[in-house]
Amino acid sequence: MQTSTQAPIDLKQAKHSPSSVFTTPAEVLSHPELSQEAKVEILRQWEIDARLLATAESENMAGGESSHLGQVVSALLALEDQDRARPEH
Repeated sequence: MQTSTQAPIDLKQAKHSPSSVFTTPAEVLSHPELSQEAKVEILRQWEIDARLLATAESENMAGGESSHLGQVVSALLALEDQDRARPEH
C-alpha cells in the first residue's frame, strides 16, 4: 500500500522495499519524518532494485513495472547537494 508524504511510515518496510511504501523517489526526499541517513538508505535500496529491474528488462524478464532509476539517481544527487550546502559546525 502506498502512503502520502505526510502519513507515518513503516521505516523497516521502506528500507526493505521502497516502492511498496513510496510512489516516487521525490516522496522520500520530501517526507518530514525521515532523517537524511534514512533517506539515503531508502534511495540506495531503491537504486539497487531499479538496477535489478533494468537488468531483468534487458533480458526480457520484466513484468512491466517502472524502475524509476533516473528519478532515484536524481534524488540521491539532490541529497548530496543538500549535504554540501549545509554549514559545517
